[in-house]
Amino acid sequence: MSDRPQRPDPHEMMARLEAMQRQAEETLRQYEGMQEQIGAADIEVFSEDGLISVKLDGNGRIDRIKIDEYAMRRRQSLAPTIIALVDQARVAHAEKAAELARQFLGNTGFGDLLDRIAPERPR
Repeated sequence: MSDRPQRPDPHEMMARLEAMQRQAEETLRQYEGMQEQIGAADIEVFSEDGLISVKLDGNGRIDRIKIDEYAMRRRQSLAPTIIALVDQARVAHAEKAAELARQFLGNTGFGDLLDRIAPERPR
């Protein structure tokens, strides 16, 4: 008997490397798909009366603020309403991004972490 360690089979090693490469390519494809979904996910929220709306682009930046002429008559409540809508839209955007991340991460255990750090929804 020899005390020398047995050399790994080169064909087996190559098969493992190819499997790892396929897995990495699939993970990258899924990640890119998730990024596309987030980028295409515009969020739009409306005031209770529907006279004011805030739209965020897929990156969470303000894309548009729309104010109906009638809402302009209530100038004193305009700024707080817009600020509240921006906050609401940002929470909705973060929730959507977190949900897509959960789908991407699957059962890796990181979903639990996302649940702990996800923003709380205003009530």
